[in-house]
Amino acid sequence: MPLKLIEIKLLFTFKKSSISSKRFRRFILYLIVFIPIKSFGQLADSNTNKTLTINQLNKLSKNYQTRADWFLNIPQFNYDSAIVYFDKAIKILEKNRPVNHERLAEIYLDIAKNMDKAFGYVKFDGSIDKAKEHFSKINPKTKRLKLLEYRILIQEAKNVNTHGGSATNLDLMVKAAAIIQNDSRADVQAELIRDKAKIYLFFNSSKVDIAFPYLRSSEKKLEEPKNSANVYELFWIYADLSWYYNVTSKNDSAQLYYGKIESLLSKIKKPILLEYYYSQRANNYMRQKKYDLALPLLKACENVGKKYRLELSRYYLFNLRLLGIIADENKNYHQAISYFQESLKGSLARKNVGYETDCYFFLKDMYTKVGDYKKAFEYQKKYAELAIAEAEKTNEKSMRESELQFSVLQKDQEISKKQTERNLYLIGLVAGLLMIGLLYRNFRIKQKSNAQLETLNLALENKNHLLDKRNAENELLLKEIHHRVKNNLEVVSSLLALQSAKIDDPQIQDAMLASQNRVQSMGILHQKLYQSEHLAFIEMKNYFQNLCENILDSYNETDRIKVNIDMNEIELDVDTAIPIGLIVNELLTNSLKYAFPKGEKGNIKLSLENVDKENFTLKISDNGVGKILNSLPKGTGFGTQLVDLLTRQIDGKLVEQNENGTVISINFKRQNAA
Repeated sequence: MPLKLIEIKLLFTFKKSSISSKRFRRFILYLIVFIPIKSFGQLADSNTNKTLTINQLNKLSKNYQTRADWFLNIPQFNYDSAIVYFDKAIKILEKNRPVNHERLAEIYLDIAKNMDKAFGYVKFDGSIDKAKEHFSKINPKTKRLKLLEYRILIQEAKNVNTHGGSATNLDLMVKAAAIIQNDSRADVQAELIRDKAKIYLFFNSSKVDIAFPYLRSSEKKLEEPKNSANVYELFWIYADLSWYYNVTSKNDSAQLYYGKIESLLSKIKKPILLEYYYSQRANNYMRQKKYDLALPLLKACENVGKKYRLELSRYYLFNLRLLGIIADENKNYHQAISYFQESLKGSLARKNVGYETDCYFFLKDMYTKVGDYKKAFEYQKKYAELAIAEAEKTNEKSMRESELQFSVLQKDQEISKKQTERNLYLIGLVAGLLMIGLLYRNFRIKQKSNAQLETLNLALENKNHLLDKRNAENELLLKEIHHRVKNNLEVVSSLLALQSAKIDDPQIQDAMLASQNRVQSMGILHQKLYQSEHLAFIEMKNYFQNLCENILDSYNETDRIKVNIDMNEIELDVDTAIPIGLIVNELLTNSLKYAFPKGEKGNIKLSLENVDKENFTLKISDNGVGKILNSLPKGTGFGTQLVDLLTRQIDGKLVEQNENGTVISINFKRQNAA
């Protein structure tokens, strides 16, 4: 049976079943993504590699690689399964003759990026060396292969940064940059800038300012709308900028970029990046002695590590040391020892000397505080041995690093100068060609006596220019009208507020406040219109957020009542948006006044959904005391009458229910379909 027909029949069957939609989506994803791979794999197993073409083998290997990458993402993270499929992707190519060294280099590079020592596992240690070995057996003449060579060298440099740091990373970066310095493609040059930023940032912590211009340049480039899909690259630029501000003790700026990272977390599918975010933001809070803010982040990191078996990742081990420091601050020394011992065990397994040294230092202090001086002396001795060895290694490298830093910066300047000269040359060449073209065009015009046609074209161009100018003026005028209407409505609202202040009668004050909110709801709508690029439509979710905040603030209920706006972004025409805004204003006001009469806290839920292109459903519900159906309205009843009138105006139908509170639904049609 064809795969599409199987999918349709399965979809029909599962719609009738009680299986949750989440499990159903995972099952369908498994069918669509992995059954073809499994079938193809059975074909390879049932036949020798000689019966498959080279293209088929490459495709099968690529499918295995894709599946391995899939297993490294949330929620299906499974390191062991990723290993299995990376192995399959490699072995199916190694068995074939001739060996496809380019594809093998790409696979090992993928492994080095996704499964290096950051995970704390050693199955694929040396993957970057394998990538270099396979790449050395091909002849990189094309831009594509040169870019692959560049990425292998840069990944090797990043590995050096990640696992200890040395001058070697700058050597590798200089060598890599030379390979693509003549590649004029904008995306390639942008990639080079991002890589320089990363390597400079961790090359020497006392000179991180070298990296800052590269980081800012990459940030601006990646934040452009056309590059918005590069969520992982944007994640690391924000991460590197937050680290830069950490090192330079600019904690407010660091927290700003941690906030930007947090806004990306819903799109991040790699659990190790969650570990990174939680541990690094917690570390910044701890630098400011804000342990109460750091502790929930540290616990979140610990939970991610245990859930996805990432207890040997460098971020998890770093997180354990931070937990130990907080336990020390709380004088819970035995708990601190437990955290430091666990971090030390992982550091020894990873063979990370820097982490190991830190653990010895902390354990020495903890055992001193609990009075176990024998163990304290043992850890002091181990710490001293490693610290001395590291200091000697640092002294040997310091001069080389200074020389290489100067060399790299000088080479950057040379490259920049050459690019400037090349750009000037290209500009001159283009200008010359344009001049020749213009001279030739003028000659042809004179030869063919097309002066009259040229005049007509010029007149048409002027008319188009005038029309564009008039359209722009009309658009500006319309925005100004909306702006003035909004200002006038604010004046009316202020007058109502002043009048209300002079009145002692609570019922009249409530009526004045209700009128003030109605005016402000229309004022907010006109404000959205003149701020929007599209003057005929309103984005309703943002409008509802502003409207609800204004109403809660006017009744001073911001802390007691929470409003949840659960909807996608929907645009409505002005003729529909105005009555909808007034309806929401009235219903939300009624809930605030009558749903929670005893001053208890409550929740109000607001949503607007597309039933289809023309039909919508507005729903407002609360968890208050509820309302007796068909009961007389409270107060003057004007709000209820206004809702009924506005509902009829938009050809809507109002349905009221009492289910653990009050639920009001209004089904209506778009007034002016676009």
